[in-house]
Amino acid sequence: MGGIRHLGWLAPVAALLAMTVAPAGADDHVDVVPGEDPGLPGAVVEAETATPGASSAPSEAGVGSAGSQPTYDYQWLWACRNNFPGQSNYECGAARNCADLDAMQWTLWARQISDAQGQATPGEPWSAITTECHVVPPEVEAAPGPQVTDALVLREVRRLGLPRLQVQVQPADATLVNFETIFYAEPPEWARSVQLVGFDVDVMASPAGYTWRFGDGASAAPAQPGAPYPATDVTHTYTDAHVTVAPRVDTAYEVRYRVDGGGWRTIAQTVPAAGLPAELRIREATAVLVGE
Repeated sequence: MGGIRHLGWLAPVAALLAMTVAPAGADDHVDVVPGEDPGLPGAVVEAETATPGASSAPSEAGVGSAGSQPTYDYQWLWACRNNFPGQSNYECGAARNCADLDAMQWTLWARQISDAQGQATPGEPWSAITTECHVVPPEVEAAPGPQVTDALVLREVRRLGLPRLQVQVQPADATLVNFETIFYAEPPEWARSVQLVGFDVDVMASPAGYTWRFGDGASAAPAQPGAPYPATDVTHTYTDAHVTVAPRVDTAYEVRYRVDGGGWRTIAQTVPAAGLPAELRIREATAVLVGE
């Protein structure tokens, strides 16, 4: 790939993703392929190929394994949904969400091209490492190899998708106006093992909060998922009859992960998942006097 250099051994890196970059200026050198102007659609700006320094053993911070020194390719692409190294790099409106009106959002991609012993590793996938605002993406000088970060794990979790809970209602299908209707959900366990930037990552997600939307404009946010009768943890009383509503429960998931069997790390940011709505008819009961 044009403009790529192989760097030697680098200093140890303790941060999850500590990248030393040269500021964009008159003396910067940027390779642009295939266009001559990085502002033209189709231009791919390539950063340096770097050999990361030794990193510490796995810990709760999710740092990569000790002693590994593979070599990586890096590419900057506009931060647009359909852009991917070797496929497309087109401008989109979402990439212009920067405080500096002259800057755009760029995503730095990386892939391993050789292992710690210098053996080529063809076919390794590209992974998005970070997204930053730049007028012109900076060169990556003496960059460490990509590390597993919270942002990288969240991106993978969103790609995989978390469970959308199906709301359960008692009485089911239809209830009565001015009647205490019971709601609950049954959250499943969610765990995956994935590979991210060359590391084995175990990921677990569990509900941290629920938002119940009852379909008539009312909502509630109890900490529990509710339970069937005779429990009354989550209930709602409808005041309009002869209507059909679509109640659901949205879930905020807490995500934990560990790298290469190290300590578990909890991500502070939760991941939302909209629930699957049910169909509930609100009926009106009428008292009827009958004989024996």
